[in-house]
This record gives sequence, C-alpha cells and structure tokens, in this order.
Amino acid sequence: MLTTLALAIATTVSGANLLKNGDFEDHAAQHCKDSWCIVSDSAIAPWQLVSGPAVEVDNTPWKAYSGDWSMDLCGDVPYTIGQTVALTPGDAYTLTFMLNENYCGTYNKTGFVSATGSPQQVFFHNSAQFAGKWIPVTYQFVATDANTQIQIGSTTAGSCGPVIDNVILVDNGVAIANNGQQKAKGGKCTSKKVNVNKGKDKDGKDDKDKDDDDKDKDDKGKDKDDKGKDKDDKGKDSDDKDNGKGKHDDDDDN
Repeated sequence: MLTTLALAIATTVSGANLLKNGDFEDHAAQHCKDSWCIVSDSAIAPWQLVSGPAVEVDNTPWKAYSGDWSMDLCGDVPYTIGQTVALTPGDAYTLTFMLNENYCGTYNKTGFVSATGSPQQVFFHNSAQFAGKWIPVTYQFVATDANTQIQIGSTTAGSCGPVIDNVILVDNGVAIANNGQQKAKGGKCTSKKVNVNKGKDKDGKDDKDKDDDDKDKDDKGKDKDDKGKDKDDKGKDSDDKDNGKGKHDDDDDN
C-alpha cells in the first residue's frame, strides 16, 4: 500500500546539506532554454541518471519550490536519479525533499526514495487531495556504506509524473543500537556500567536486609535474656517458697 512519508514533519531540517545541487539550479539553465526540457543528466550534475533514457528539468510549467528549477520524474517515461555521497556507517541520516506533481495524466502520482543498504519507501502526490501544493517528504535511515547512493524515482507510467525540488540530506549523528547501547562516532559502543552488586554482601543480600537481620538477631538475644531473667525470678520465688515452708515446719515443731 502506498504511504506518504511524514507529511506532518517540518519542511526544513537543521545541519549542512550533504548533497550537491539539491535544488537543481546549478546547470539546468545552461541545458534548457525553454520552459521545460528533456535532457541528459549533465543538466543536474552531480546527480546521475540511474534508470530511464533521460531526465526532465522544468522552469515555468509550475513555480519551483526553491529557485527556478524543479524536476518532473517522468520525461517521456518514468526515470530514477541518484547521487553518491560519503557517509559515516552507523550514523542516522534524514533525507527531505518537496513534492508536487505534473497535473496532466493520472491524478495520483507515485514514486520511491531509497539509500544503499536501507529499505525503499514510497510516496505519492494526489491532485484531488493536495491541489498543486508542495508537500514535504521525509526519509530516515542508518548508513551502512561509506559511499551511499541516494535514489529518487517515479513509478507512474506515462509522461506526467511526480515533481521534486529542494532535496536535503543531513547527518543526525550516532544511531541507537538494538541492545540499547549508544554507538559513538568511530564505531565504538559506549554504555554506562551499572554495578548491580553495589550495596550487597557476598551472599547477595542488600545492606538494608543485612541490617534487618542483625536487628532481628539482637531482638532474639534480648528475648532470650528476658526469658533467662524470668527463669531466674521463678527460681528465686521457688527458693522463697522453700524457705517459707521450712519456717512453718519449724514453728510446728516448736
């Protein structure tokens, strides 16, 4: 099922753009003197044509989101562009771009975005829903290769496809591994070591439990002393009775 990619996310991201010519302004005007042209990928360098016969750059059929130029990802047929960029394996990255559509043809224009070693994600622009508006698309991934190729392409048949502009890629820094450790730059994993035996004796008891045990022992010792005292008192009473009985016997004798 086709899904939009984080339409609620802000259209701008922080950090330096790692891609070059993300708004297709650098060379398009040199290769296209009309309102739109189907040309070679020299017009969008260092982007390259990954699949398809040619690319399309557009000036005045619609207003670009950034600058003067945007790209319909269907020339005569759908095509895919890509740019290879040096990334840090293990770092998390966010790719964003603005999406519109060439209003001719089907009302639902579809495409995909991907990065080397990461799952492909799909996007769409629906003219009935967005009515010619630019909407943001966001794609997040963790780099697996030092030389990663970013690809964006159309899956819409025909010559009227999704339109893209202002492609930005930023490094979000270290990614969080599945085991909860934080992966630091340079590929090292750092985690705070917790001493689970802190506050425990060699038998694994907590200091508090140990104190409670000692208190119980003291209470038992006190009870024992009290019992001994009661026993002594009972012995004293027995002696007094014996002494009393002997006195009466003496009186009887007398």
